[in-house]
Order: sequence, then structure tokens, then C-alpha cells
Amino acid sequence: MILDKLTSIELEVKSNIYKEQNKLIAIKTLQVLLGQIDFNAEIVPTENIEKLSRLLNSLKGRALNEEEGELLSRLIE
Repeated sequence: MILDKLTSIELEVKSNIYKEQNKLIAIKTLQVLLGQIDFNAEIVPTENIEKLSRLLNSLKGRALNEEEGELLSRLIE
């Protein structure tokens, strides 16, 4: 019984680690994409999630993944 609980806790921790790693990858991706923008020379729609998302999709060359989209939402709030 106690080993089953320990295994359950282990799986939960591993799942959390995986989720957090994906968040870190999303953060790095957005940092790279935003680093490509000259905020002094361009008007960047930082208050409009749809327009900013389209801009980042364009820079990335494909749609943002779920973690990147969630992170973008947090940044705009």
C-alpha cells in the first residue's frame, strides 16, 4: 500500500516536471521571437492578443503551441 502511494507521488512529480519543462521551453521560444522585434522602430500590438499572436505566429513560421499561447495570454492580462 505505501509503495503504491509512493509510486503515485512519483508519477505526479514526474508529470509536474514535464509540464514545467514545457513552460520553460515556451518562455524561451517567446523570448527568441520577441527578441526579433525592434520595439523602438515598430508598433507592436502588446495590448491585443489576437494581433500579437498573429505577429508571433508569423515570426515563428507556424502556430504557437498550447503552452506558448497560455503564456502569451498571461503576458497580455
